[in-house]
Amino acid sequence: MNVTASVQTKGDKYYIVLNWKSIDGKRKQKWVGTGLEVKGNNKRKAEQKRIEILQEWKDKIICNENDILFSDFLIQWLEETKHTISETTYYTYLTTVKNSIYPFFKNRKIKLCELKPYHIQEFYNQKMEKDNVTANTIYHFHANIHKALDYAVKTERIKTNPSDNVSLPKKEKHIADFYTAEELKLLLDGAKNTKLETIVLLASWFGLRRGEIIGLKWQHIDFDSNTLSIKGTVTDKGKSGSRKKNMKYQEKAKTSSSIRTFPMPEAASAYLKELKAKQEKWQKSPAFNAEFKDFVCIR
Repeated sequence: MNVTASVQTKGDKYYIVLNWKSIDGKRKQKWVGTGLEVKGNNKRKAEQKRIEILQEWKDKIICNENDILFSDFLIQWLEETKHTISETTYYTYLTTVKNSIYPFFKNRKIKLCELKPYHIQEFYNQKMEKDNVTANTIYHFHANIHKALDYAVKTERIKTNPSDNVSLPKKEKHIADFYTAEELKLLLDGAKNTKLETIVLLASWFGLRRGEIIGLKWQHIDFDSNTLSIKGTVTDKGKSGSRKKNMKYQEKAKTSSSIRTFPMPEAASAYLKELKAKQEKWQKSPAFNAEFKDFVCIR
């Protein structure tokens, strides 16, 4: 927003006249007294006042004109930037914002231009003390808030990012755990002949993620070279409140580090060959859902 200031006289006093165009396109004006009299050698002092008053009032005017609440801006930020991120990432951000961040700031009716570091600090402290969220969850909240405010700075809605000056809790160190051979044997025995058997086997053989296991297709298994490739995933993030309705297959981008190929042990190759043969027989049944015929895990 372009705000200009000029020195004017009214009666025997100097005034600074501010001019700007509001968001709705209307021209606006404000007269600010300097307390300086026209008589005497005050012209230079009036010019200095013009510079000071312009700086003081520019931020006030921009804030008053751009009266969007921080909570509403978060939603607007997501809509304006949704095409720069993946659909899954967009819905992950949206869920975090709507369920956790938006309600806190909406209740306090804090404008974007009035947001201070202590407002954000209060949000983090309350989440940890009253809602018992972990330090790692606070980092997830902070990632969203910081990105949104960086965008506000970039689009000249605010001058600086208030989340830069917030104190974050000490991040909890992740200590990875894994099954012993005895524990894994118990798991495999328990999953045998259940609908989870294939999923558990694929997870134990290759260390795949849930979405990668469900998204594994037969065309990505090469029995000649005994290799299995990850080239897609199934996600359940979307508009619907139902994860089942949101479920869809996504091809990975060619440059994604998630695309990788594994050598198959003999046990994996033998099991998958047998499973493929069974599925080819099941496909002849009228009850078979043809939508999933390309997938290894059809249930």
